Amino acid sequence: MISIALPVVKTKFLSQSISSILDQSYSDFELIIVNNGSPENVKEIVDQFDDKRIRYIAHPEMYPIVENWNRCLSYAKRKYFVLFSDDDTCEKDFLKELITLAEKYPQTNLFHTRVRIIDDNNNTLALSPSCPEFESAADFVWHRIKNYRLHYAPDFMCNTARLREIGGFVNFPNAWGSDDATWFELANSGGVASSSKILCNWRDSNYNLTKSSKLEPRLIALTSFFKWLEDFIDNRMVVFENEKEIFDQIKKNLNFRKVVQFGLAFQLSVPRKYSSVISIFFKWLRYKKKYSLSIFSAVWAQALLIKDLRLRK
Repeated sequence: MISIALPVVKTKFLSQSISSILDQSYSDFELIIVNNGSPENVKEIVDQFDDKRIRYIAHPEMYPIVENWNRCLSYAKRKYFVLFSDDDTCEKDFLKELITLAEKYPQTNLFHTRVRIIDDNNNTLALSPSCPEFESAADFVWHRIKNYRLHYAPDFMCNTARLREIGGFVNFPNAWGSDDATWFELANSGGVASSSKILCNWRDSNYNLTKSSKLEPRLIALTSFFKWLEDFIDNRMVVFENEKEIFDQIKKNLNFRKVVQFGLAFQLSVPRKYSSVISIFFKWLRYKKKYSLSIFSAVWAQALLIKDLRLRK
């Protein structure tokens, strides 16, 4: 019933990720482990698991993140698709809960569970906000634009055929904005069904590939993403008659979302220490004209950095 794709580049937490998937209470799935040209010994770790549901595929070279995601999608054989991660984990009822949502909302193509953010030692850093069990595309977009949603990639399950119909994952450099754009497209036909149960663990780690990329490629990707998003909102997003006010608020708050996203890019571009507050400001000075950046992006980045440092005390 479910294809779980696990693209692998790094192996530090891979064994934990695989174990959490194989221990699911819902067993009707295939686990497609895709070695994306990793220099680490992925096969040695995979061979420790004797489970017929595992398919192992090794790429001869390392493909860009989103291209690799779409290659993973091409290997899927089941009705539903989950794009997992080589450093995240899930609780034993993760798939069971997603399938329950899919059975309850058969016209929906996107399903989601609440997320726990963990550190390298599996300690809880934060929890994502709860979501209503069902919401329309416009409401889903509004919550994300307002920064009321905290979600990633592995906490979603989608209809495999529908994901292929929209062309797979939307491709932006280093995958910045790619998951949001893809979820918005999928929500556009049938909305989103969510569970308030905390069943996915997203690891906030320095090993995360989106954190290791340089700043300017992130700024380029985000510029492309917001151009895409404005077109989606103006020309393709499904808005029901009673959602005009929601649509107006999405448009009104789009600049706020830009501040949040560009601020996050700046925050992730500096070391985790208090002196980096100054570095953020000078980086903003360097790029503000080229990317039309608001000073509030720098302020937001500084606030995020301080909050992160306090969480890890």
